[in-house]
Amino acid sequence: MISLKHVSRAGVKTDLSGLFLRLSWSGDKSTAARSVTFSVLFAPNDKNIPKVPMELGEMIFVYDDDGKEIFRGYLFKMSKSLSGSSIEYTAYDGLRYLTQSKVNRIFKAATAASVARTVCAEIGVPVGYLEDAGGNQRFAALNRSAYEAIMIGYTGASKTTGHKYIPRMSAGRLSVIRKGARTAAVMLTADTNLTEASYTESIEDAVTAVKIVDKNDNYVGEVTAADNLKRYGRLQEIYQQEEKKDPYAPARAMLKGAERTANVTVFGNGQVDLITGNAVRIQDQLTGLVGLFYVDSDEHVWENGMQTITLTVNFQNLMDEQEGGEVDSGSSKASSSGAGSTGYSLDNFVYP
Repeated sequence: MISLKHVSRAGVKTDLSGLFLRLSWSGDKSTAARSVTFSVLFAPNDKNIPKVPMELGEMIFVYDDDGKEIFRGYLFKMSKSLSGSSIEYTAYDGLRYLTQSKVNRIFKAATAASVARTVCAEIGVPVGYLEDAGGNQRFAALNRSAYEAIMIGYTGASKTTGHKYIPRMSAGRLSVIRKGARTAAVMLTADTNLTEASYTESIEDAVTAVKIVDKNDNYVGEVTAADNLKRYGRLQEIYQQEEKKDPYAPARAMLKGAERTANVTVFGNGQVDLITGNAVRIQDQLTGLVGLFYVDSDEHVWENGMQTITLTVNFQNLMDEQEGGEVDSGSSKASSSGAGSTGYSLDNFVYP
């Protein structure tokens, strides 16, 4: 069974493992930050029920069955009612500080990893492993969230490398890894752990042809997915060539086939690697879910001693793509938001 701990600003540690009624640990590729929502009994007049005062901004830790930390976050929300018998708390990991903080930056000749380091230094989020995607990024991130600035850099790198990337907090530090590079240890099958599965196939967002134009909208060339073009017809996007860059690799990256997604419910047995950004093997002949799928969202719920896992999986490996603004060729300033670091760090919140 997982364990839940609270650390107050005064450094007082409280084990909440036997006190929570329900705990949800979840993530989604489009919302970035992982969250934990849990409820505890609230009975101020009952002396038999422990009272644990918790304030917004204080820390929450979650550990798996082996005592390994799987979540480190900060309380952002508390909900209770006059007639209710419980209090619900919501905590987010450090990525919430990147999604909720805006930056003004202009990047020139920057790699995706250097963009992440620069932005994290400004917001005060410690950095761990950053995938070296190379590249030579040139873009403006003006009044954009720090998270968006980081993903603009990695979206640009993805167009060159063909890999997909996802940010993740680990022990309080930001990492950016290749999405789908890690595969969950357990295979999901109807005979063992799948309790529900639904499957959807759609070409509503398919792209079978990309027309390439220059900055004056003159025709440069075209890339197509020949089989899909023949099968589904012309579903066309336009790509405007960037100066001094090969346009064909990023144009090819815009091609999209039929999207195959599924929602599955899994009977959990301590699995904590079935999370957004990882891949999972599924064998379910009835719905046609057979092969390697990529987790786009997940929710793990522990209640009454049971773990239930709900996943949204995709046959295609997709990332949260973000596009930056153009950089004025006359500008020589590499960054428009001043010093690279404020001297503040989320590490200040790791209480003794």
